[in-house]
Amino acid sequence: MPHYMVGNHDQPEKKEEKKPEKADEKKEEKKVEEKKEAAEKKPEEKKNDEKEEKKAEEKKEKEAAEKKEEKKAEEKAAEKKEKEAEKKEAAEEKKPEKKNGEKKKLKFLFVSLEGLIGDLAWQVLKEAHEVKYFIRDKAEKDVTDGFVDKCDDWKAEKDWADVIVFDDVGFGEAADALR
Repeated sequence: MPHYMVGNHDQPEKKEEKKPEKADEKKEEKKVEEKKEAAEKKPEEKKNDEKEEKKAEEKKEKEAAEKKEEKKAEEKAAEKKEKEAEKKEAAEEKKPEKKNGEKKKLKFLFVSLEGLIGDLAWQVLKEAHEVKYFIRDKAEKDVTDGFVDKCDDWKAEKDWADVIVFDDVGFGEAADALR
């Protein structure tokens, strides 16, 4: 048998595949380059991560500051509402007491030099309050006759009145003494 016939003739001959060395070298070079790029990217990624962390911290601080400001604004609004409620309550205390839904009738004493506030006295009377009117000038005493009750001495009526109204200058000392 010829030497080429020795062996298993049924199977075709296998040729050994030789890998070219250049391909292996290129693959290794490529791997080395990838490693270098990865190594170079890591510091950049670290820097980016640090920047992102810093931004996140700044954002958290900003949100915390905004919440703090909102809380202060809410506290101020609550204080303002409380003060308004106190003012309203104080005003309610000053208002005449109500009995069965009706306003308490107050007693008004109007004191005038020349009868200048007769219209106001009459309006108060129409609102169902009690009114007495003193006019010092004898020539003007007939102003509002038939509309409002009058008195001859306002000092005698000062204890009767809940409210005393002076319509002109010259009563400052008397008003101060009554306070």
